[in-house]
Amino acid sequence: MKKFFEEVSDSLGGELVSGLAIALCVIMLFSIGFLTGGVSAPAKEPATDTNNTVVTTQPTAQPTTQPTTQPTTAPSTNEETPAAPEGTTAPSAEETPASGTMSKAEIIKLYNDSANKVKTNAVKVVKNFEDREMNQETMVVPGALKGLVSTIVPKFMGDDTDPIEYATKEEIVENFIVPGQDYVSCLTEADVVEATCTDNGTEYEIMIKSIEETNPAQGKGVGAAFDVIETAEMTNNEYASMLETFDVSYSNCVLRCKIDKATGNMTWANYKTPLKMDIVVNMLGTHNVSAELSFEKDYNIFY
Repeated sequence: MKKFFEEVSDSLGGELVSGLAIALCVIMLFSIGFLTGGVSAPAKEPATDTNNTVVTTQPTAQPTTQPTTQPTTAPSTNEETPAAPEGTTAPSAEETPASGTMSKAEIIKLYNDSANKVKTNAVKVVKNFEDREMNQETMVVPGALKGLVSTIVPKFMGDDTDPIEYATKEEIVENFIVPGQDYVSCLTEADVVEATCTDNGTEYEIMIKSIEETNPAQGKGVGAAFDVIETAEMTNNEYASMLETFDVSYSNCVLRCKIDKATGNMTWANYKTPLKMDIVVNMLGTHNVSAELSFEKDYNIFY
């Protein structure tokens, strides 16, 4: 990372431009490393009741992206299942909610229990793709750096179009939502704006929309179920001295997943995380930098 910063500085020349270039590169690199989400238009949602929850007998719409592969056989319900993370209860065929209207709390619990089983029970997770985008039209950078954007964006914001397989427990924990943590979700009702669940017969299809939040903490709010970058990640590194302020605002973060009703296993998941970064760089004066980014990750999970 540092070598790249030095190469950018050498190619541009000048202390002010180099410092601002480094700050901008830091934003890009940390964004790619810590965030997920997307900008493509969400699928049409099922009609919701006053509690923003619904369960129907047939899906009203398909998710915007479909899994590229599906398990050829349903997971066996007779296999011994490892224990769920502490504080959660893995749903079984008997515990999976019956057809009918679920409350927001029931949908969140169903998602939490099923999602957390991924890091304890899954034998393989395939990241089908990862899309990354930046809105260059709304980006605010010092005039001297406008030409640099066209170089940085392709270098760090390119999409991952080839599937990536994680086939060990360590790889799954390190790479699946939330990366590096032993949980996938600890959502509460306070963290969720809207939750819907569609009964497709043999599986549930869940949609959860997170609250809007600025500078969330991991494990809370948006950070309870999405990859987020914490302010400390930026203010506690070697380039922090040039950052006067650093704020990240999240809105319209949406997750979708499919859960097998017989086992309670989550078999597909999609996470979209749009955000806006606003920083003030203090380098021979103060300079504003603003960028709207969006990330989307799509997974199949096997047991």
